[in-house]
Amino acid sequence: MAGKRHSRSEIEGLLKKAARLQAGGKRVVDVADRLGVSKQTLFRWRREFGDEVNGLGIPQRTTRKTILDTAERLLAEEGMAVSLRRIMSKAKVNIAAIHYHFGDRQALIDALVDRRLGTINGARLKRLAEARERSDPARLEDLVQAFMGPSVEASLSADPGWQHFSRFLVWLVNDPQTTSRTLLKNVYGELHPRFQAAFRKRMPRLSATDFHWRYHSMIAIMAAAGHNRDRLIRLSGGECGNEEYSATMAALTPIAVAIWTAPPSNAGVEHVTVGIESLDAAAVSAVNDKMG
Repeated sequence: MAGKRHSRSEIEGLLKKAARLQAGGKRVVDVADRLGVSKQTLFRWRREFGDEVNGLGIPQRTTRKTILDTAERLLAEEGMAVSLRRIMSKAKVNIAAIHYHFGDRQALIDALVDRRLGTINGARLKRLAEARERSDPARLEDLVQAFMGPSVEASLSADPGWQHFSRFLVWLVNDPQTTSRTLLKNVYGELHPRFQAAFRKRMPRLSATDFHWRYHSMIAIMAAAGHNRDRLIRLSGGECGNEEYSATMAALTPIAVAIWTAPPSNAGVEHVTVGIESLDAAAVSAVNDKMG
């Protein structure tokens, strides 16, 4: 059947068969093989015809969005260890629906990233292009705001979905057990190289070590602004942390710029360790007692 053009009625029949096979526990790749088509073709058919034919008795877009919204919220609140079973339970769907719309857990993670990250990164790259049009090399303030702004804005959105996504993304990039092909392609394959080139052009004298530590630190500030607002509110006794977007960026931008303009690292300075590894519980207790 490879290369064969299928009629609409044939596609509808194959989609129903695919749903039954996956409900029985078959993997997507095995289902596609049984149908005589590629996995990519099967997913394309589902995108094009799934609203009318999904074999599950529920409109595709409603089910797909429910699963994505539920997974996004649970992963944001509980971290990457959330199971498919828990997502299914909260979304009130069965395993057939998960398999039908996404194939497996990895594909679900990719879909979550793809749904919103494209909007954020598109805004980042647009602002980067505008910054480079204004001056070459671009001003540090413009580069910082182009990189951090869209992510911070998303985390402050009145839409809880964007808030969930911001927290989910922090969990994802810090989880060594989980990767996202969409994230690797869109962020590490496109976004970071473009921004790093722009920052290097503005700060050409930084060593590789200094450059990457500063770039990493800028990302950490951005992540904290989007994920740890509650901590900031507690630490400040409620004096800050509830600002709108413009006030937040007004506070963050000079901090990020200062990271880039700080003096270079000095390998000649001796940094004496505090000996944490050699401390025992009694010693720590004694220090605490002295401090009251």
